[in-house]
Amino acid sequence: MTPPYEDRDRPGFERKALTPADLGSEYQNTGKQLAPPPLRVEARPVQRQPSGSPALAMRRQMGGKQAIQRASVDTNYGTFKDAIYKPIKRGGRSIGVQMHLEFHPGSQVNAEKIAMTQAIHTYNEGQATAWHPTGKGQIAANGYRIDQDDHSRSPLYAVDHADDADTDLGTANTNAAFGHHGKHVPGATDNKEALLIDNPQSYYGKNSGQHFETTALAVDGAQDGMYYGSVRWGYEIDSAGKFRQLPMTLLSESTPTEAFNQAAAAWNPSHARGTVEADQEPTPVYNKAFKQAFTVPRGTNIIVFSDANSTFGDELYMDVMIQEGTHSGKTGWMKLNHLRDTGDGSDTLDLPIVAPLYQGPHDDILGIPPAVQLPKTTKVKVLDDSDNITAYVQVVDGPRRGLKGYTNTLGGLPFQST
Repeated sequence: MTPPYEDRDRPGFERKALTPADLGSEYQNTGKQLAPPPLRVEARPVQRQPSGSPALAMRRQMGGKQAIQRASVDTNYGTFKDAIYKPIKRGGRSIGVQMHLEFHPGSQVNAEKIAMTQAIHTYNEGQATAWHPTGKGQIAANGYRIDQDDHSRSPLYAVDHADDADTDLGTANTNAAFGHHGKHVPGATDNKEALLIDNPQSYYGKNSGQHFETTALAVDGAQDGMYYGSVRWGYEIDSAGKFRQLPMTLLSESTPTEAFNQAAAAWNPSHARGTVEADQEPTPVYNKAFKQAFTVPRGTNIIVFSDANSTFGDELYMDVMIQEGTHSGKTGWMKLNHLRDTGDGSDTLDLPIVAPLYQGPHDDILGIPPAVQLPKTTKVKVLDDSDNITAYVQVVDGPRRGLKGYTNTLGGLPFQST
């Protein structure tokens, strides 16, 4: 979620803000009042994509609902639609995708606010990364992180910044440039879809890409904290430099995948941008030709201009100003991997990390919505796990104590066994 940057004369890729001509006819239609979507400059890597739940894999083998490329993808709770989804081209080549992703809630949804949030895996030559030291520290072991601006405490995509006083995901206002929250309350006349506007691009070359898992989440109302399914989309560039836009496909019909959960688990204890400092002894600072100009000691405070970064030799550099020491006030470029966020920024707002509990032993395979979604920290007693696919359990703590149901165990028991 990077704002358009200022053009500068520097080696490497020329970085320009998107124009209507770049984006296509949708932004030249005078009958539409659409805000130009923000430019996103990302450079991150990973080794794998979210695999989806074992139940989804079983359903494909059984000939049930499949995750296929199409204009819309149904979940247990509604429909994801790619209103706009196409490559972004620059200089005759594709460098990213433009996505306007909508979630249209179904009749079973009861939420005052429905937000979109997503996990992202950006990779270059098999290495996961982010575009700022803060985001670098939020990457999970699987290469995914929650996709959000480094200044923001909120993990919700269309939310700009949450005040330090905010303790609830549904409090902060949305930014129309990135989308809006949805609503579905039975009987209400102002129900609407949730919208995410994204334009991910990467200035890395071969063997790079960005993969997304996007989910809809109730953040206010009767179903606060409930997920409504997730989809995968993105792009990749192979070893020959060939660009491929990934089809939008179903990942989960209810709670997000384990890949998303790992990203959420890395996000929840993290912080918004705090103090950034040099992390090498000494740390090189480069001029605009990316030649070393001088060095600063490890621990030197640095100002990072987050809307100005560039790649050179397949490495991401940050536009910086030195804040202390002999070179205080000087500007230059520093490698992302030579910087770190000290973690003294504002606490982030937590995402729910939950798993579904079903009424029937194979409801997830058959596409039947779960009875409830429970925190993965919920303690349960296993009553029967004889079929090696599901377990019949009883909740032994929390507000759902005594509740019995089935959970998928192909990836291991998702709750805490007593």
